[in-house]
Amino acid sequence: MQRGESARPPSRLSLPARPARLPRRGCRAEARSAGPSFPLWQPLGGTGATLACANAQLGPRRPRLPRLPRVLARAFPTRLRFAAQWCGHCKRLAPEYAKAASELLANDPPLRIAKVDATISNELATKFGVQGFPTMKFFRGGQAQEFGGGRTASEIVDWVKRKSGPAFKHIADSTEATEFKGSSSVTVFGFFAAAEGTNFEAFANAAAASDDVSFAVVTDTAVRTALGVTGTDDAVVMFKDFDEGQADFEGDLSSASDISDFVGTQRLPLVTTFTSEVAPAIFGGPIKVHVLIMADGEMEDFEALKANWAESAKEFRGKALFIW
Repeated sequence: MQRGESARPPSRLSLPARPARLPRRGCRAEARSAGPSFPLWQPLGGTGATLACANAQLGPRRPRLPRLPRVLARAFPTRLRFAAQWCGHCKRLAPEYAKAASELLANDPPLRIAKVDATISNELATKFGVQGFPTMKFFRGGQAQEFGGGRTASEIVDWVKRKSGPAFKHIADSTEATEFKGSSSVTVFGFFAAAEGTNFEAFANAAAASDDVSFAVVTDTAVRTALGVTGTDDAVVMFKDFDEGQADFEGDLSSASDISDFVGTQRLPLVTTFTSEVAPAIFGGPIKVHVLIMADGEMEDFEALKANWAESAKEFRGKALFIW
């Protein structure tokens, strides 16, 4: 859950006596429209919410809380944002959310995105454990998970597309493997005799749990050789375009959590430059001890100092992050 401002106590909310009615024809007509006036998402009153105008699949009936689980189970994957009209963070996020909604709706197949005014639909917010605003949740097959991406339109789109598609890519040949390896600064490969078994399932589960790291599966020994990975046993290897360039997983291959921890530990440089883009990986990762370095990047001996920090970071890898 991403938290901005604290939610107001429920006792301060005044709920309407009856939920507002939605115009049946208007909602369907707007949902079909491809013009700029199309309401990609909109808040709905009452004690619940519906995705009627968000995904053009539901009849525009009076919104009721019991309908939402059936909606989310039927129209998947869906991303739902809980907001409050008085929340400053929600207002700043709104234009980015609208841009993301437009791009995701144009995706093939279309990906649905919606929002709920949690100060009105308080019962719904309570049902899904909303404690602050804005809170964003992703639903697939009726199952909710916390949104783990950024807050720009491009970050929202990338995260939703990744979560909506396969958790990993099955590599067919060495050319595809090389292209995949170079497609991102960090890629994780699982090498297996076949796409089955306990180790493979653990790798697949770790891939599904990852928010922004690309995973691939290789079952061809020729592809394995082309990537420079020796041996024939099952293996998990991370390739990265910084530091050592490659990290081999040495833990329990049958444990998805161990693989996830390995990825969370190795995905960042020894000395990580702090930015808003990398912040989720820092604060949402498995390592909770952070060494903060305050230094002027323009100083004469900065690179030498950074090399010294990197040596210290090696000794504490897996225990602490060094952040500049």
